[in-house]
Amino acid sequence: MQIRGKQEMAEIMYGPMQLLVIGFENLDFHGQIRQAFGSAMEAGVIRLIDLRFVYKDADGNVDAMEATQLDEEERERFGAGPMK
Repeated sequence: MQIRGKQEMAEIMYGPMQLLVIGFENLDFHGQIRQAFGSAMEAGVIRLIDLRFVYKDADGNVDAMEATQLDEEERERFGAGPMK
């Protein structure tokens, strides 16, 4: 829709949102973070929009893992790419 020469943007109601970045010295995890997020999501305390774990091994190789609770339609509306 055109309004006075400007394109109207679709209103997306998500929020408030928070961005959290955490760094760890010791990567000796055994599922505790995943379990804590899972419990909070099941209780409806949080909704996971985008989560990315990035890690580097002793040889300097970088790898990543991501997760979301958005369905494919929501990911498209946000302009997010497909999950890898």
